[in-house]
Amino acid sequence: MKQTRIISFYTDKGGTGKTTMNVTLCSYLAYKLGLNVIMFDTDHPSLHAFELRKRELEAVEKDEELRNYVQQSFSQDIRPYEIFPVKEDFDKVIKTLQTVKSTGRYDYIIIDLPGALNNAFVKKIVPARIIDSYYLPTTLDKTVMVSNIKLAKLLKSYADDVQFVWNNVFHYDKAEMYDAYSRMLIESYGIGVLMCRVKNTVYFRREMGSEKSFFKSTLCYPEAFINKNKSNIADLFNEIIEINASDG
Repeated sequence: MKQTRIISFYTDKGGTGKTTMNVTLCSYLAYKLGLNVIMFDTDHPSLHAFELRKRELEAVEKDEELRNYVQQSFSQDIRPYEIFPVKEDFDKVIKTLQTVKSTGRYDYIIIDLPGALNNAFVKKIVPARIIDSYYLPTTLDKTVMVSNIKLAKLLKSYADDVQFVWNNVFHYDKAEMYDAYSRMLIESYGIGVLMCRVKNTVYFRREMGSEKSFFKSTLCYPEAFINKNKSNIADLFNEIIEINASDG
């Protein structure tokens, strides 16, 4: 039986790119690699991923060009992965997650968490130790970094794999600066940092239907456009897959 891994890009601040990364990771795993994945969208009441799927289905229904593009992602064995919206009854949801994980049906379960530590669901699922890996999108902004250091120290009490991800890296940022901060995080706080750094791009927020070229999608992995923008996102995902393969 396969070992299911549960992963979440997570921070307790909004606007860090966690949902975009969770969605894009899901699509990469499902449509690029052909793996079995499911997403639990627990970011109630906004439910960004679940609502994105609804908008995309409407856009595809109206636009034949989009419909043909999406269908190219599918084969006889690949269908849109399920996005399970979580609104209430959190204890039942955690039991469902434990059951789904134990079946080995899925290679990965991706959870999009609410961006607040005092959220009722977060306060239940983190201590439940069901999430295997937390990846914290981080910038050099002092407020973001301090907040994520506190968050990482908390999460490390409940999961073995808690690591920072350098996000929104500008082309003019010096690599040596990130190297220095990475060493500081490892040596002073014992917080791991993924090797791959995600470059800043204005296209991250583009979704299907709003633009002809889009980055974020639950119905396909727009590989050509993502590669064109050289965000390093695929390299990041491959690094995460390698880590979880060795941990599984």
